[in-house]
Amino acid sequence: MKAKEFDDCRDLSPGDRATLVEGLTALLRDRSAAYTIAAGVAAARGREAPDVGDFGISDILRLKRMFEPVEREVSTLPDKA
Repeated sequence: MKAKEFDDCRDLSPGDRATLVEGLTALLRDRSAAYTIAAGVAAARGREAPDVGDFGISDILRLKRMFEPVEREVSTLPDKA
């Protein structure tokens, strides 16, 4: 089965987006812990740490940023008269 291309997250409800962010946050936590354990085991055996890319952490971060709501910064500049 081929995965559906997903280009526009604006079609998701706020609840769906929140659920995705929560799931990706949990996945990121678990993958980070797995990397930490693997790096510790490698160090204990005198080997090089595994490649962080093998754990998909950068992909998870990219997806999480895609679904997180964009916080708009309030400008501190005065309004034009």
